Amino acid sequence: MPLTVILALLAAQPAPPPPTWKEFSIGPARRRLATDTYLIRQGMLRSGSIPIKLLVALATDTPRTRVLGPEWMATERVSITATLADESRLRLHTRSPDDPTTLAQFRTLLTQELVRRLHLEYHREACNQIAYTLRAVEAGPVNMLPARSDEHSGLRVTGTFMTNVTSTLDARGASLLALGRWLQNRVNAPVTLDASLPVGTYDFSLKWQTGNQASLLTALRDQLGLELVETTRSQECLIVDRIDQPPFAAR
Repeated sequence: MPLTVILALLAAQPAPPPPTWKEFSIGPARRRLATDTYLIRQGMLRSGSIPIKLLVALATDTPRTRVLGPEWMATERVSITATLADESRLRLHTRSPDDPTTLAQFRTLLTQELVRRLHLEYHREACNQIAYTLRAVEAGPVNMLPARSDEHSGLRVTGTFMTNVTSTLDARGASLLALGRWLQNRVNAPVTLDASLPVGTYDFSLKWQTGNQASLLTALRDQLGLELVETTRSQECLIVDRIDQPPFAAR
């Protein structure tokens, strides 16, 4: 069959229907469970307690540190269940995992729900933001050993205001990139890695005074030989012009 005929037949095929929800609910936050699921590429998002700021960031494909809006967005939480219909998820599974439309379709639906339920309004613009670079101090990293073979890899924090005055970050098989991502949620600003930092995975432990950012930065320097250097960068930010505070949101 000539190529032109094949292309004409393909063009005549009806477009697949837009994705729909199998289940969607948003309500009061519950106790956070280990079953929280962030599988947006597979059309699923479930959380018993998610900050509204993070929810907006996920919906709009924006780093959380670049979402600017009311302060309560960072502290107030909701529960959410968002699962695409089986037919929609099946179509997603037939695509390459790197297909950008997989994420875009889910995020479009999620944004529409936030617009409908919370009257979300936003725009994007360049803004000057504090940012940090994670780099080694002059003496170089200390107390960071190459990771041993360990199936329980990652970062784990213990210690809260209600249980202890000291917090501990235990890392097993963790990269410095993972540490940088963890730090940016503590300093509420983007953290990038200096190009001179080594790659690979490491085992280390970090202790600091619970809830004290200055103590955390001092511990980072004294215990790991790393420091955060503050800079100001112009970046594209998402400005929340309006969002209604859910009456059921919890701190």
